[in-house]
Amino acid sequence: MPVIKFFYVTRKTEDGGAATDFYADKESCQLACDIEERAGRALPTNKPQSIELEFDDAGKLLTPDFTLAELRQRLVETALVQPEPVKLPEAPVTTDAFTRAARPAPEAPAASALPNITSLDGKVIAFAGKLSINRPRMKEYARTLGVRVAGSVTENTDIVVVGEDAGIKLERAQEQGTLIITEAQWLELAKKFENKPKPGGFGI
Repeated sequence: MPVIKFFYVTRKTEDGGAATDFYADKESCQLACDIEERAGRALPTNKPQSIELEFDDAGKLLTPDFTLAELRQRLVETALVQPEPVKLPEAPVTTDAFTRAARPAPEAPAASALPNITSLDGKVIAFAGKLSINRPRMKEYARTLGVRVAGSVTENTDIVVVGEDAGIKLERAQEQGTLIITEAQWLELAKKFENKPKPGGFGI
């Protein structure tokens, strides 16, 4: 299922409210930011922000799990409220629900912090952020281990594997107390349960 990166900016409207506009590239978004600044409609967050949206084959938005109108409203709320810092286990990271400006990849939790997982069969796993391995290949690899791969984080998700710019999936995992591990930890864990050859091109 395609994951597409968009850029957006939230601005003031003539009626005193706020609205979010999406752009296909950063340059167009920056131009819009400059226009809003000159017009006096800029918010303090007046700079290009990015978000990755996952669609199904029919073009329906899958992740985040909102309609477009709801997504725009959440982005407006995020722009108007100073976000609180949130943390990965053992590694402080400041984020908000939708802002995905460049950040360093989260550090791995200490090995002793990971639970003793005896089987991956039937586990529900979601991948968040930028991974070093192509996302479709990573999902294919996970499925060979008996894992169910989810497109979003729900109360049924067992593990969330995070890379750089994990965004809203990371936030949901933290809110729900879902196990959060890095890509490196996932690959190390997966090796323990391999019972068939790895998909070609993984090199792990």
